Amino acid sequence: MVVVWGNILSLWGNVFAIAVDILVFDAFFPRNDNRKKRWSYILLFCLIFTSLSILIGTKLGYTFKMLQEIALIYVLCVFLYQSRWDRRFFIVVTVYSVLFSYSHWFESFCLYVGNLDYEEYIWNVPLYSVLFFVRGFISLFVALIIKKYHHPLHARTRASTWVPLSAVFPVCTLLVLRQVYTYPEEQRVWQICLLILDLVDIAALILLDYLEENAENREKADCCQRTRPRSGRKYTGSESSICRAKKNDARLPGQLIDFI
Repeated sequence: MVVVWGNILSLWGNVFAIAVDILVFDAFFPRNDNRKKRWSYILLFCLIFTSLSILIGTKLGYTFKMLQEIALIYVLCVFLYQSRWDRRFFIVVTVYSVLFSYSHWFESFCLYVGNLDYEEYIWNVPLYSVLFFVRGFISLFVALIIKKYHHPLHARTRASTWVPLSAVFPVCTLLVLRQVYTYPEEQRVWQICLLILDLVDIAALILLDYLEENAENREKADCCQRTRPRSGRKYTGSESSICRAKKNDARLPGQLIDFI
């Protein structure tokens, strides 16, 4: 019975994680046009996540589990949203890392407040289940706030000068995540490093988002400047043709008098 309930919680955990991913992606990426297949993709990836977590889990190692989950989230983002690969990679890794850190520090806070060790916390099924759903709903609430106050920029396919910078941060985050998985005896130290790096990633993401918005505004301004002279020339030509027509009309009375 405990194993079955654990699998059910695993399914709900994947649902919470994918829902948070979708809400954050809605805040940063424009959606693809195919809306009919959107929910079928989401349900399919929920089933894939749950099946892999139950069938494979950590049998192939924690590093493989981490890379597998990040790769699946990245592929889901490719199917549902429009973006450049570097921006998509940065946001996928950042969201994954923040959720990972949040889960760890939430559990640490619960253990500290309840004066429990990890074994007591895990095997206290009612307490663990309640706190599990509380943690999931808090993450959903924060994701909804992000979606409400941050609007996605237009997808820019042209690579920017800061692409190497946006690729360095997620790679460093992945390396620290690997250290957390690989050295559980030093987990507290690496979790603190990961938390600091999460804050750095969020700050860098805000900065890069600001640069993306400025680049988009410059492109719009350049387009306006390129179109204004053409419209001006067309207006000048039409204005000159109108003037010529008026001059011809002015000659008509004289021509009639000469004819008479």
